Amino acid sequence: MKFQRRNFLAAFGASAAFLPILEAERLEAVTLGTAKRLILMAWPNGVVPEYFWPKGGWPTADATTFTIDPGEQSVLKPLIPHQQDILILGGLRYENQTAGAGHASMPMMFTGVEGAHIDGTISDGVPLSAGGPSVDMYVADHIANTSPLAFHSLQLQALKHNGNDRFCSFRGTTIGGLPNAPEPEADPTKLFAKLFGVGQFADPASLERIRLERKSVFDYVGRNLESLGSRMGTDDKAKIQAHIQAIRDVEGQLAGLVASCTKPDAPDPAQDYLNAAYTPLIPTIHKLQADMVVAAMACDLTRVASLLWADSSNGGYSFFWLGNDFVTGRDADNAGSGGPLRQHHEIAHHAHDSPENLRRKNLVDQWFFSQFAYILEKLKTVKEGSGTMLDNSAVLCANVFAEGGSHSITDLPWVLGGSLGGYFKTGRYLRYTGGKTGEMASHVGLLKALANGMGASGDAFGDPKFGGEHASLRG
Repeated sequence: MKFQRRNFLAAFGASAAFLPILEAERLEAVTLGTAKRLILMAWPNGVVPEYFWPKGGWPTADATTFTIDPGEQSVLKPLIPHQQDILILGGLRYENQTAGAGHASMPMMFTGVEGAHIDGTISDGVPLSAGGPSVDMYVADHIANTSPLAFHSLQLQALKHNGNDRFCSFRGTTIGGLPNAPEPEADPTKLFAKLFGVGQFADPASLERIRLERKSVFDYVGRNLESLGSRMGTDDKAKIQAHIQAIRDVEGQLAGLVASCTKPDAPDPAQDYLNAAYTPLIPTIHKLQADMVVAAMACDLTRVASLLWADSSNGGYSFFWLGNDFVTGRDADNAGSGGPLRQHHEIAHHAHDSPENLRRKNLVDQWFFSQFAYILEKLKTVKEGSGTMLDNSAVLCANVFAEGGSHSITDLPWVLGGSLGGYFKTGRYLRYTGGKTGEMASHVGLLKALANGMGASGDAFGDPKFGGEHASLRG
């Protein structure tokens, strides 16, 4: 009797679900793949450029070897242990910023279109907010359509307030004269309850039970496929073996999820984390937020997060933890409107007034980059296959603008951590990220690359007039 393939499968008791495997012209080993993650982190007030860029001046070409200055005031000093895991991105500028600069650029940071009108202003009196989605929300929407997770994305802020400059993540253009943005969470206690208070991934024992249940299904399907494959021709047998390997890969990923999914330490409920300004708890808040973001991603609760530390000017940050001279002395040029304490905004504006002011500014920037380094280190502690979660992530460390005193928005001091599963070639300093020596390039080309690397079709992100993905990012 001459069998058609569908009848042939039925004769062996095989499910018709296997039919596409055999009917395909070729079978690629389709697996869940290792999940990719995107983290955006931002703070304002720029840097003093000569203390940020790698030691030795500008290279004439992309530098695969470069030296981060180990000096006391070196801004990037905390990244020395992670040099092979980062891309220093020179020559980026905002081309979607049409009014104002500096502090008012925050809604343009992670969006790819020009701003839209709001009723009111952001910093410096500019009545604009985001005119389109930010790249994190764009990517999270794509993930929600393909792999629904417990949380679409996370938006965190270090200090709670109600101004228009509390957003760096946006769903789209303004609505009714207001920014179209999710409300960021500033309370670590509420964030912990939201992420780890309920749900199957909050309980490792439950996750282990799910793994064992799925493993029994994988074992059953695998045995049936192996039996079927033994009766097939060479080509179809190879296709079935590829599918069996895909099933085994999925099982391995689930086992890895069990091992890495653990609750972080809970915040102290007695602390007032929502103190509006000048709180010495800021380092604690940063650490709690970083720990919870990494844990949530290790548990696959979400794959996208943004952290804003803390708004477009940081008038509420006074750096008690960096030494007594950040609190005492109290000279008027560093006081600002908040009173006698030195605060971030005024430290930036008066960096060149004296050697001591310059030292304070550089140590503040160095501390912020130590927060970035902490997240990179946390991601490295989570093992995934033969690598770590950092290998499968992209962490964009972005300042709202370039240089504090001038409010400039060209040559942004941005650093990208992680290769996003090999999509980016790290361990380099790109003097001109756009690839053309001596020319600045739109930051939108970087955002498009992040979307593409996350599988979200970055070519559809942002205004086409700003160009496409920067090919230099991939080596």
